[in-house]
Amino acid sequence: MYNLTVETAHTFFVGEGQWLVHNSDCPSLLGPTAQNTFIHIFGKPQHNLDSLIQQFGGPEAAMRALEYAAYKHFKRYGFEAAENAASGVIKDTVIDVYGISVTIRGRIINGDFRLATAFIPR
Repeated sequence: MYNLTVETAHTFFVGEGQWLVHNSDCPSLLGPTAQNTFIHIFGKPQHNLDSLIQQFGGPEAAMRALEYAAYKHFKRYGFEAAENAASGVIKDTVIDVYGISVTIRGRIINGDFRLATAFIPR
């Protein structure tokens, strides 16, 4: 086991197997009800996230990729570009999760985005 400090990316691929790893210092976008949000996002077939789960080898890795993609999206574009951002609600914002377009919704709390749901429209 190795502990690494990564200055730029918080989620990245390593090794010959190209495993997706996550820097534990990167803040979670789920907030205090993380387990409930995770179950809500990946426990509903109507969210249509099978391709994301398959690409990353499981729902946990897909969640990390989803969180990192949302983090990168808002860092690049800011909250202002999202629909209803002024009210603190992020609604139907499409992000690129390593080549897969995923729609996310959530809230801005104390200047941070908190993911509430994610899905791929059919």
